[in-house]
Amino acid sequence: MSHARSTVCGSTADGMGAGEGGGLRSDRETYDSVPRNPLTSDRKIADEPHETSVRYMAPREQRCYVSITEPTLAVQTVETALRELIRRVFGPDWTTQRGAPDLERLREKQEEDRKRRDGAIVTDDLLTYTELYSLTQLIEKNWDSFKPAFGDLARTKVFLGILADFRNPVAHSRELLPFERELLSGASGQLRNQVSLFLSRDDGPHRYYSSIESVTDSFGHSAGDSYDADLHVRPTRLNVGDRIAFQCVGIDPRGRELTWRLEVGTSFDKIEIATATGVPAELVWEVGVTHVGEKRWVRISVEHDGGFQRRGSYDDERFYTYHVNPPLDS
Repeated sequence: MSHARSTVCGSTADGMGAGEGGGLRSDRETYDSVPRNPLTSDRKIADEPHETSVRYMAPREQRCYVSITEPTLAVQTVETALRELIRRVFGPDWTTQRGAPDLERLREKQEEDRKRRDGAIVTDDLLTYTELYSLTQLIEKNWDSFKPAFGDLARTKVFLGILADFRNPVAHSRELLPFERELLSGASGQLRNQVSLFLSRDDGPHRYYSSIESVTDSFGHSAGDSYDADLHVRPTRLNVGDRIAFQCVGIDPRGRELTWRLEVGTSFDKIEIATATGVPAELVWEVGVTHVGEKRWVRISVEHDGGFQRRGSYDDERFYTYHVNPPLDS
């Protein structure tokens, strides 16, 4: 299941093929001819030094890809990214910073969530219950702490303002016009990429390869980022016949299409259960008799459609561990 779409546009570049300049298009004629998000129309081209640049990648066969993110996902994913940034910058002390939201109000939202979602695991992390306005306040009122991530305050306010303008219409299922969808998608993508690059500023691969932002199972559990059968074991025991859906969100710094894979196994064996493409993506595991046992791990991986992956055959991965009960009549 994919709510993202990609369009392919031809290239008119002369004298700068994929093998020159690393495949980056920077001549003015090509720049002017490429359909692009309105947010980038007045930005500097790639060969002007010391300026924020817009670079158009020329993949195989000289094609460029433009991806538009579905509006609801555009808002949700940028809120998730901003929360992760705040966790990294402030840690548990975010509640004492300037612009922090009313904690009692967040606890009320958490309790309401717990009552309504008695079939899911409700998180204890109050930051999860913050919305765009509160996240924006924390960032703007503590700008010195967030400047290394975003660089320019005025421009960051513009992007955050675009998201704020469209959040309510999106939340209330009001249809956006095509140019509004592009504007929202561009602002969301810009901020998410800036956060991703900041969080991985000491880890160069994130500039080149896709990465997983979140994976959540049918019970509301978030996946772990390393394989440890004891560390990531889920408290909910499964039965043969259960159908577990995993909602996956990721990002690629160059806008390439993402492919997701779901594998289930033990320490000695594994089998691929499902694949999906796009963002967001849903992977489904129908629990069978071959999965019965303790500490059955689930691995979800992502890869982009370019020629090189960060870890050989994939870019990033997440893990779960479940206990699967035997059938009652066995």
